[in-house]
Amino acid sequence: MSEKKTFLVPVYMLAFSFLIGAIFEWPAVVNTIRNRHLPQDSFSFSMREYWINRLLNIGIIGVIILVECLVYWRIRKSKYRKDFAVGHAIGIMLALVGLPVGSAIFQYFTDFSIASEETTRTIRIMNTIYGGLLKVFFIMAHVCFALVLISLWKNRKNRSVDVVAGEKDILNEYTDR
Repeated sequence: MSEKKTFLVPVYMLAFSFLIGAIFEWPAVVNTIRNRHLPQDSFSFSMREYWINRLLNIGIIGVIILVECLVYWRIRKSKYRKDFAVGHAIGIMLALVGLPVGSAIFQYFTDFSIASEETTRTIRIMNTIYGGLLKVFFIMAHVCFALVLISLWKNRKNRSVDVVAGEKDILNEYTDR
């Protein structure tokens, strides 16, 4: 009996994406810890609320990626559509790594040193585009993940039908004698 090959590319890509994404979010963690003792005026409270919201997002995304990695680990020797699995991992990588890097590069080349109405408008547009692309990448990635699960389910269903059909053939062979 030949041993099935394992396919762990999505596990490694998802773990790498989360690790890099968490490194990018590390300033949010440090800022939240550093500013926990600030007075309760409106500015510090809104900033603290913003940073806590980002930390919750990191935790939720981390749990989701952990569950997805466990699913991929569990089905690593099964027959499913590998291209959808890679599409899922690439979508997550674009959302957690590509967008922050692209945003940092854009901010580096944009002059935000002069506070003006145009700078404010540019930042708002950039944040809107960033949020929209983040949602698109996550939706695309999880549609691919759903397709992986559907292809896995179809293959398991077909395999069970083949086993039943094979048993009927064996029984027919013995009844003919």
